[in-house]
Amino acid sequence: MQDSARRHTFAIDWYKEKDIIVDLPNKQGKSRETIRFADEVAFIVLKALAFDSRNTNKDAGDLVYVLKNGTPDVIAETYSQRLLAGQHVQALEDGLKALVKRFCDDEKIDGYEKDGPSKYAIFMGLANASDDERARVMRDASGLVTYFVKEVEKHTNRTFLPAPAQPQADAAAV
Repeated sequence: MQDSARRHTFAIDWYKEKDIIVDLPNKQGKSRETIRFADEVAFIVLKALAFDSRNTNKDAGDLVYVLKNGTPDVIAETYSQRLLAGQHVQALEDGLKALVKRFCDDEKIDGYEKDGPSKYAIFMGLANASDDERARVMRDASGLVTYFVKEVEKHTNRTFLPAPAQPQADAAAV
C-alpha cells in the first residue's frame, strides 16, 4: 500500500452512520440504507490535508464550517484522545501541521493573513467585501483554527504551534 493511501485509512475507521429511506427509480419501492460518512476528526484531517495540497476555497470553507458548527472543544478532545491512543498518529500530526501552516500565526506571518483564512473569506463570498469585513472574517477563521490546535496541545501536552516571535530589542536602548 502506498504511503499516501495508508495515511488516509483513518477515514475507514472513524465514521458515523445515518439511516436514510430512499424511493427507488421506476416505482420499485423504497429502500432503507445506512450511509457512513467521516466523523468530525476524520473530516478535519482530510480537509486539512486536501487544503494543504490543492489550496481550494471550498476546502478552507468546509474545514472552518465543521469547526464553527460543531463543538471545537469536543472535537479537539476526541482528536487528542486518538492521538494519545496512537491511532493513525501520522495522519493526525500531518493534519495539525497543515492547519498550523495554513491558518495559524508563525514567526513571520499573522495567521489571519495566510491563505487559509483568505480562501475561507473568498468561499464565503467576501472577495469584493470591504477590507475591514474581510479582515474580520479572516481573523475569526484563523482564531477558530488556532483555538482548536491549542485545545489539542492542552489535552496532549504536546506543541504544534510555533513559539511566538520575540520582539526585537531596540539597539539604541541597549
